[in-house]
Amino acid sequence: MVFNYLKTIYFYIMIQTIIVYILVAFAIIFLLKPLFVKKKSKKNCGGNDCGCH
Repeated sequence: MVFNYLKTIYFYIMIQTIIVYILVAFAIIFLLKPLFVKKKSKKNCGGNDCGCH
């Protein structure tokens, strides 16, 4: 009886640990994404005023 209770506690702790690692990975990706993704230019390059000044 006690052994099953301990297995259940261990299972929940293991699941929580996996969730924490996944959330930390998403946070790191979210913080580092601006360093590697180039922003698109919002310049209007059509017509007389090309907006490239």
